[in-house]
Amino acid sequence: MKVTRFLSLLSFRAIAIGLALGFVGVLYSAWVQAAPPLPRGTFIIGQDYDFSSIDPSKANAGPQLVVTHAALVQTNFYDYRHMPDLAASWSVLSPTAWKFNIRKGVTFHNGQPLTSADVQYSFYRQMGKLNPRFPGANRPTWQKLVDRIETPDDHTMILHTKSPDAALLSVIRWMFIVPKAYIEKVGDDAYSQMPVGTGPYVIKERKIGEFLTLEAYPDYWNVNPEKGTRGHGKVKTIILRSMPKEQTRVAALRAGEIQGTGISQDTVQTFENDKNFNVYYSPINQSLFLMFNWREEKDPKTGEPNPLTDVRVRRALNHAVDVNALIKNYLTGRENRTTLLGKDGIGFNPKVPFYAYDPEKAKKLLAEAGYAKGFKTTFFTAQDMPPYTGVLLQYLRDVGLQIEIKQTTPAVAMTNMSNKSLYGMLLWGGGLGGPDPAATFFKTCISYDGNWAVHGRNDQVEDLVQKQMVEFNEAKRAKLIDDVIQILWRDAWFVPLFEPVFIKVASANWNYSNPPASANFNMTEISPK
Repeated sequence: MKVTRFLSLLSFRAIAIGLALGFVGVLYSAWVQAAPPLPRGTFIIGQDYDFSSIDPSKANAGPQLVVTHAALVQTNFYDYRHMPDLAASWSVLSPTAWKFNIRKGVTFHNGQPLTSADVQYSFYRQMGKLNPRFPGANRPTWQKLVDRIETPDDHTMILHTKSPDAALLSVIRWMFIVPKAYIEKVGDDAYSQMPVGTGPYVIKERKIGEFLTLEAYPDYWNVNPEKGTRGHGKVKTIILRSMPKEQTRVAALRAGEIQGTGISQDTVQTFENDKNFNVYYSPINQSLFLMFNWREEKDPKTGEPNPLTDVRVRRALNHAVDVNALIKNYLTGRENRTTLLGKDGIGFNPKVPFYAYDPEKAKKLLAEAGYAKGFKTTFFTAQDMPPYTGVLLQYLRDVGLQIEIKQTTPAVAMTNMSNKSLYGMLLWGGGLGGPDPAATFFKTCISYDGNWAVHGRNDQVEDLVQKQMVEFNEAKRAKLIDDVIQILWRDAWFVPLFEPVFIKVASANWNYSNPPASANFNMTEISPK
């Protein structure tokens, strides 16, 4: 696939008959039209998390880095298409070789020009190839994927994969590019304190646990963005305040201390008819489900058999939960019941064997499996559980499960899953959504060796996952993806729930064009009135 940008040209006739003064006027007018307006004002966003890392190459980096850094490819926020970003175009040379033409005229925030050497360096740094101790985000995934990277010139990069991967574009959109020469000069630690990217916003100040201040970058390259892509910042300063408690954020919003924040469905009604605020809903095609460990045959602590290895037990859990009622009564009602693959992604098929809510059938299946009185299990959760979580757990208790709630952090849960030492269940998201949901979902959650896989082995699934990875015909690949999804439903690998809807509220004194596929505020769509 190759993407080309067309530039509008003055017609030969207009040039031929134009007077010299008129010609200069046309050029000046075109320049004024292309130049973005000067950013102004300060917009403060209250966020429910701290910025544990602002280095985009490290694990647990925050979503604000989408506007401070950029990748080769981006996703359109309106229709999930793959769009050019730092790569102006790309093409497939062979099943294991992709050529990317690096955009010319792009500079990092320190003025350094972007070259293919920076792209190669960014991949190798995050993979741990330059420093084995570097805590690169999703390092195992990159190490399995990338063989080597060639840079024949400053604006050409050839990425060689270890095996064919038709989903490459959806994966590399999360590889943010960093400046090679600058990091080699100041070192990894110094760079991680104040990173330099190529995005429309520059990191200006950070106080851990309190705030992160961003400023519009005047030399950002994309002055005429296509709809759904990042353009120049229209707000001069954006401050991201760490405010973990929703009650605190709502009070600050009403007091004018912040101008926008994300809220829950329980709070949104208080803003719906308030003319001082605007409410925005964003449905994201990421699948949420209840995940449980059925890899281990026995409980490592007690030595007792693991009930979840029995497919009857897993099917019982599916019948125990009324997903439609959860969506209607405890969420926004706008959520889609997930098929385990993001809506409208490659391979999406709405016709899956949904489990009907039938608690009596659930009890019968548990009894057939030898658990007529239920069994004990652990549910891992963050400290601030959303209301629907308690209802979900009550559904399971109603059919006999004795559930111990154990509060933990996402980082600890992820580490335990990666080490295959998490025993019990938790809520989890299937990949990153977008145009190709299977790209990350299959790699991390479905493949037996995936980072977050805690299920038993299924050779048929392993074979299908490998086949879809090497199938570059999209229609054929979609069929293979759907074949996997059907097996996941048949054998009840998870309890599929819904695709989330994120809610944002902003002061009516500001304009905001809300892209439907943006969970957080898309900062380049905010502008003062």
